[in-house]
Amino acid sequence: MSSSSIKTSKKIKPSTYFKKKIKLVSIHKKELAIAPYFKKILGANLTAEKKINTDKFGTFSGEIDRAYSPLETARLKLDEFFKKNPNQKLAIASEGSFFPHPEFIFATLNEELLVFQDREQEIEVIVKHYSTKTNMASTEVSSMQEIKEFASKIGFPKHALILKIQHDKSRIYKGITSKTDLIRIFTKLKKQFPDAKIALETDMRACYNPTRMKQIGLAGKSLAKQLKSNCPKCSTVGFGIKTFKKGLPCENCGTPTQLTLSHIYHCQKCNFEKEKHFPDIKKTAFAGYCLNCNP
Repeated sequence: MSSSSIKTSKKIKPSTYFKKKIKLVSIHKKELAIAPYFKKILGANLTAEKKINTDKFGTFSGEIDRAYSPLETARLKLDEFFKKNPNQKLAIASEGSFFPHPEFIFATLNEELLVFQDREQEIEVIVKHYSTKTNMASTEVSSMQEIKEFASKIGFPKHALILKIQHDKSRIYKGITSKTDLIRIFTKLKKQFPDAKIALETDMRACYNPTRMKQIGLAGKSLAKQLKSNCPKCSTVGFGIKTFKKGLPCENCGTPTQLTLSHIYHCQKCNFEKEKHFPDIKKTAFAGYCLNCNP
């Protein structure tokens, strides 16, 4: 057999975090979605830190308002974690948000933010994942028929529900996953507060919402990939997308469109930047997106 016919395998260098222990500051089982990607992509061991009550920074159900931005809130969670665990150097905090889609009137946009900090190397990597795949919804109900119709639309009982008295933060029943409990709690509220408005909404905590949990997993996948990406100049981990440029040319007339032309990758350590054109592979945009062809 000739030497040219023998294929030599290229040795793959382990990630910086191979076999490292990383903590996820969460009490809502988000590690179930993120840990598999960290194990597969980085070879890292991700486990949850459940001793910090992250609900005190804000809740979806409204009894505690979030006082800071998602990024500031995630950093506060990490600050508390590292303060209580001074020997731990690697941790992640997450924060989810839901708001109206800026372009599609009837769509809700889910943002899943993950913040990774390596306090030994003084590195922070931020990942944001966006999706319209969410069942977040709320309504006012006055009968079991209305409750049944709402429950069927949001995927109950796999997705939990919340019942509460509007504008009364002390009367909130979360994590409802059985029809029996749903009927019992609604009947109880109607009897105690016959004139009050009863709100029914999806429980958006990750452990009670499989749809959201999947998006958190995808955010975790993106973070793991970025942590495996090293700066071409200084080799620091976390070399990732900082921003993007619009202007993908129209396939018809060549006019720049609002679609993405390139991604700008950035190193937070040495500030080296690299531009990657055509991140979505396509080198031209469908004419339907062109303001010149479709004014």
